[in-house]
Amino acid sequence: MPGAQPPSPPPLDDLTYTPVPGSVRLARRRTIRLLTEQGWDEEAVYDAALIVSELASNVLRHLPGEPFRLMLGLCGDEGAVRIEVTDSGWECLPRIIRAQSGERYGGRGLQLVETVSMEWGVTVNKSTFTKAVWAVVAAKQLAG
Repeated sequence: MPGAQPPSPPPLDDLTYTPVPGSVRLARRRTIRLLTEQGWDEEAVYDAALIVSELASNVLRHLPGEPFRLMLGLCGDEGAVRIEVTDSGWECLPRIIRAQSGERYGGRGLQLVETVSMEWGVTVNKSTFTKAVWAVVAAKQLAG
């Protein structure tokens, strides 16, 4: 269930991607590399990568031709990462589709985001005509 927006942590990474299918793959790979370099365990890294893929893919699907901005931020002592994908679709808010099994193909990406994240939500900025879909993922660090 979407939560209230926690304060944005200082960014570990902040990059705007062009609206082409390969950009989702690049964003996912960059996320994997950055979190692995931070010493995070594989499960947490791939949970974050899944969320990046889902949120970035939603932009390409629902706002064709629009770039998206991906920010990753470390959430202080919480041992978590905040993933935030911002786009210009401030009037097009995401929602979870709860279809009965087999009724529908697709449309379940936000269910995955909800399942693997600690919390997620949407922030609309009417002054910049943007929206940010964000999720927080537990990020266990490997013992050094």
